Amino acid sequence: MSDTNGFSTQEEIDAAFERLRNAHDAQSAGPAFQQLTKALGNAGLLPRASRSKGRIVEPLPTYEFKNGAVATVHRIGQMTIAHIAASAQKKFAPIPVPTFDVDDLKNQPNPADPAYQQAVAERAGKVNLAVMDALLELAVDIPIDTAALDKLKATMELLGMPLDEISDKVSYIKHCCITDGGELGTLGSLIRGELEEAAEANMATFSDHVPGPAAESLEPAAVGRPVHAHV
Repeated sequence: MSDTNGFSTQEEIDAAFERLRNAHDAQSAGPAFQQLTKALGNAGLLPRASRSKGRIVEPLPTYEFKNGAVATVHRIGQMTIAHIAASAQKKFAPIPVPTFDVDDLKNQPNPADPAYQQAVAERAGKVNLAVMDALLELAVDIPIDTAALDKLKATMELLGMPLDEISDKVSYIKHCCITDGGELGTLGSLIRGELEEAAEANMATFSDHVPGPAAESLEPAAVGRPVHAHV
């Protein structure tokens, strides 16, 4: 049973352990394990995990920007990223390839035309920015330093270069937090889950052979600690 505050008593934990110990097959072990997980969680004995439908769920990874701001990062699946990228492509019309005539050949494509290449590059930049904005808005939670953001907005207005972002959060991340391409790349890898997978592979391969602080740097990102990425 639980106490009046909803926390598990030692008796409830002991009973859950006993039920799991006496389980004779997977059908009975599953509910017994869920009961034990619930009891331990209620007692505060699972500090690094939360409970969701009987599963142990690791905390979301965090990322510390060089300015000290700390963001919580949600991993975005490849299907969602692909949808965002495809939608961004549709948002900006493709640049038609210019043509030229030579001798008897008419309307020959000329992708080497400098104006065409510049237009293609500008469109690609707009698509990439749209994808980045969508991922930042969808995947990153961060407390906004409103004083810093308001100061930046006022300065850009004064210069005749007002910020035109999809939200204050995206404005704050892009203009107050991200200091270089390295930070943006690391944040993008966290969103795609690549840093977690790479770190786990490194841990499995090298951690037993790397002493001291170097081994700590190989820990996976999603273990409930800030990612101090000084790139």
